[in-house]
Amino acid sequence: MIETRQDPADSSEPAALASAPASSVAPQAARDSLATRAPVLPDACNYGIALRLLLAINAVMLIATLPGSPSPQAWMESFVERAAVLEPAALASMLLSCSLRKLAAREARWLQWVTLALVVTCPAVLAHVVVMTMSQRELSTWGLLGVIVSALALGASASLALQWRSAQRQPALVAARVAALSARIRPHFFFNALNSTLGVIRSQPRVAESMIEDLAELFRGLATGDAVVPLADEALLARRYLAVEQQRLGNRLTVHWLQDHGLEDVLVPQLTLQPLVENAVRHGVEPAGEPEPVDVRIRAEGRVLIMRVENALPANPARGAHAAPRPGSQTALTNIRERLMLLHDLEASLDTQAARGRFTAELRIPLVRRRAD
Repeated sequence: MIETRQDPADSSEPAALASAPASSVAPQAARDSLATRAPVLPDACNYGIALRLLLAINAVMLIATLPGSPSPQAWMESFVERAAVLEPAALASMLLSCSLRKLAAREARWLQWVTLALVVTCPAVLAHVVVMTMSQRELSTWGLLGVIVSALALGASASLALQWRSAQRQPALVAARVAALSARIRPHFFFNALNSTLGVIRSQPRVAESMIEDLAELFRGLATGDAVVPLADEALLARRYLAVEQQRLGNRLTVHWLQDHGLEDVLVPQLTLQPLVENAVRHGVEPAGEPEPVDVRIRAEGRVLIMRVENALPANPARGAHAAPRPGSQTALTNIRERLMLLHDLEASLDTQAARGRFTAELRIPLVRRRAD
């Protein structure tokens, strides 16, 4: 039994996912983000990019301070002195880049480069002046010029490197890699779905016929091959899988589905929720001797979409306690993590936990909605 509940904090009517279209339309937002030329300002809002920029700046400073240092102690002193200027300036520049990137991306390329020059030089010059004043050193024109040139060189290098990285993720490459990753899941799911149908084809032919119809609709949704799809389509795919398993498992399968209203157009990587639900059924419901519920909770927390799937750990008959989850091949979880890194870098995550007789898989991705055509 699949029970759909609405978040008590939401007064709106729950979304009727069952009436969602079977075929998903390729999200224009995802295509635009990949096909458009990368903006000049780095995406410092992305935690992964921000961390890489800081590490690169520190690495450059370490190398730059090495020549002319008579001893390791003098090398570290010179590094700390430069870090006192560049670290605060780099953090301020990344904050400005994060705030201005979307606005600047609408302008001409030359204006984006001018914005980048101001974003990296102004904080660097300000930090240099503050450090020199506090240390009671004399400001010099050559010193300021060196700071400006260094800031411009670092900013331009970072921008060009990130633009090159974005060019490697053009639509053809991303589609090919996502299709290859998704193909690892589809044969596994197809095998399990056919086994479920074969289990009842002789004893319950009408049930088998209904299951085959559900499978046909389910695989029609899989045929799109999109990297990302609306949450409504991904949730519908998971529900169709659960409908197939419901026919086979009967009352042993109970699903509590709780989803916040207004999230249907949020873009999610295809084949993320369905594999988590499938794992819950295969490793939580099937081995159990009595009915065990599967809890699906989908909500928004700030600018993050959270999809949480929880199932019971089957009891260990020998010890009378909950057994650890069956190891399996971890193909689905590894696949999801690889695609999250490809599409969202460090901003998305998939965490699993086994505690107090329950196994939990929680998926967190940036909340991005599909653009209206």
